[in-house]
Amino acid sequence: MSAGLPGLGLGGLFFIFSALLAPIPELWRTLRGRSDLAAWRVVGRQFAQAVLMIAAIDLALRFSYLALSETGLGNPPPADTGTVLPLTLIGITSALLLMVVIGAKLAELVGRIRTDGRRMTPRRPVEPAAQVASRSVSKRRRRPRLAIRLIARRSRSRPGLIVSGYWSRIIDR
Repeated sequence: MSAGLPGLGLGGLFFIFSALLAPIPELWRTLRGRSDLAAWRVVGRQFAQAVLMIAAIDLALRFSYLALSETGLGNPPPADTGTVLPLTLIGITSALLLMVVIGAKLAELVGRIRTDGRRMTPRRPVEPAAQVASRSVSKRRRRPRLAIRLIARRSRSRPGLIVSGYWSRIIDR
C-alpha cells in the first residue's frame, strides 16, 4: 500500500472542485439580486485557495521529481513536462467522489419519495412552546428537589458526603 498525496483524497478533491465551481452559482445569485460583496469575498478566497492548492501540489511534485532524478534514485517522470500531476489517480479518486455524491443525492431522493414529498417528522411530535410554558412550575421543580433529598438521605448514611449552602436550604423546604 502506498500513501496518497495530501490534498488529492476525497476531501481535498471535493473542496477543490467545489471551490472552483462556486463562482457559477454565486454569479447566478448576483444576477437574481440575492448576492452581496461578503459572499463574493468568501467565494473568491476559496477559489484562490483551491488554485493555490493545485499549484502547490504541482510544484511539490516537480521539485521531488527533480531531486529524485538528480540523485539517481528510482525512475521518476521528467519534471519539465507539461503536467506532473498523476491524472490517472486523480481521475479514479474523482470517479469515487462522484459516486459518493450521487449516492448521497439518491439517498436524499429516496427519503423524499418515502415521505410523499412531505417533510419527515419525528416519531413524537414536538410540543408547541405555549404548551411547555403552561406546565406548572411546581412539577418542574419537584424533580430536582426529590433528587437532592435522596442525596441528603444518603449523606446521612455516608458521613463523607456533605450537603451545605444553597442545597441544604432546598432540602429543608
